[in-house]
Amino acid sequence: MEAPKVELCENPRQNASLLSVLTFWWTKDMFRKGSTRTLGLSDLYTPLEADRSDTLGDGLEKHWKQQLQTHPKQPSKSAKPSLVKAIFRTFWRELMLLSTVTLFGEIILRIAQPILLGRLLLYFRRQTDMTHEEALYYAIGMIAAKAASVILDNQYSVIAFLTGVRSRIAVCSLMYRKALRLSRNALSDTSPGKVVNLMSNDVNRFDILSYLLCYMWSAPIVTIIVLVLLWHEVGWAGPIGMGVIFVVTPIQSVFGKLTSRYRLETALCTDKRIRSMDEIISGIYVIKLYAWEKPFAQLISLARKLELKTVLKSNVIRGLYMTFQLFTTRAALLGTIVTLILMDEEVTAAKVFVVASYLNIVSHVMAGMFIRGVAEIAEGLVATRRLQDFLELEEIEGGHQAEGKIVPDLLQSEKPRDDMVEMPADVAISLRTLRHVGSRTKTVR
Repeated sequence: MEAPKVELCENPRQNASLLSVLTFWWTKDMFRKGSTRTLGLSDLYTPLEADRSDTLGDGLEKHWKQQLQTHPKQPSKSAKPSLVKAIFRTFWRELMLLSTVTLFGEIILRIAQPILLGRLLLYFRRQTDMTHEEALYYAIGMIAAKAASVILDNQYSVIAFLTGVRSRIAVCSLMYRKALRLSRNALSDTSPGKVVNLMSNDVNRFDILSYLLCYMWSAPIVTIIVLVLLWHEVGWAGPIGMGVIFVVTPIQSVFGKLTSRYRLETALCTDKRIRSMDEIISGIYVIKLYAWEKPFAQLISLARKLELKTVLKSNVIRGLYMTFQLFTTRAALLGTIVTLILMDEEVTAAKVFVVASYLNIVSHVMAGMFIRGVAEIAEGLVATRRLQDFLELEEIEGGHQAEGKIVPDLLQSEKPRDDMVEMPADVAISLRTLRHVGSRTKTVR
């Protein structure tokens, strides 16, 4: 039964203004419809031109072919083509936009807030030289910095996850085109379950990876700037408090590497289980004939237990390095205050609030995003390596023909004939000079 065709609405994001994009005002019609009735298929928007799978697939395929031409298949790892480079060259504009938003949001605005807070708290001291107008300016500056930070954070999340979705769609489109050109030897070595696993599990790493990628370079810069500001604010007590974060960060890095190793083991176990399921389904008639259901069911159960055992190890390691975020900031703040007391320094509310804000920033970018990014990048490299192995499989000769070229016959051993004609790109099969011979049968009653 053919699915009904639904006319989709025009996407308002296509022609939205800059203010509408920053405030998400272009989504008001969808919320208005959803508040009065249940949304249906006819309420969906058409995809943007930049989000279409053919556009994304063409761009990635172009850069992947450049990698294949520049780095032909050789035993040395340095000369191998890189799918990661092809993805970066395809989405470099989105990555530059994310880097710009990170520069203003994470480095400038987020660090400016504790500075403005410290200046504002000086107004509430008993003996202060700050006027009421200066305090009002600092308060307005804090509100403006926080508002701008919220807007940039939301835009960063949308652009980052949208870039991840585009990367996933482009890789899936490239894999689909590759699957249509695989040779017989490659098809015999590649099971359908493995391809499904690649397109359903491995490509999902691009979603979160695009969000954490910019923290890999911004987190060290933020840490250095905060360290200098803490030294200016509380002296030696600042670096001592930061030392707690620096101790926790390498431990979390080790956990990230372990997560990458268990991720690879989980993928291999999943491929093995899916391959076994494909073989069982292919030979189900023989299994039912000889009543081998229970032994094969136990075989699949054993493969699933081994897979879940590896998944459990990965989740335990992931939970351990995420729990460090709960006490890292508090332990660093405790170390700073204790150091101030031991050094007979004055402990004021302004110092405590400012130091706590600085340590929260460092803990967020280092113990949170940076370490998580290390783990996700390690898992993403494992997934990208598996995807690249599939894209480097052997293809049939002449499997990829350009538009307007002569389409060869299926039999490669047969020489091209003179009656071959040029076919348009939207025509897959052309038949001519056909004859049908039929016979009529009589039913005898």
